[in-house]
Amino acid sequence: MLSRYTHNHPEAQLLSARALYVNGALDAASRKASDILRYNSDSIQAALLVVSVHVRQGRPAEAMAAL
Repeated sequence: MLSRYTHNHPEAQLLSARALYVNGALDAASRKASDILRYNSDSIQAALLVVSVHVRQGRPAEAMAAL
């Protein structure tokens, strides 16, 4: 529901992705961070969130590739 209002606000999208990560919804956090990167490939915070998700899921090769 929030995405309808925050689509044009990358900071809000990133905050939402971080909240998903903290709450353990790793796949959803990764998808949201990937969406952010699709529109803003310079977002270091979104890229690091993707890396963090991969590390937490025990997938170091994907984490290194995301860097």
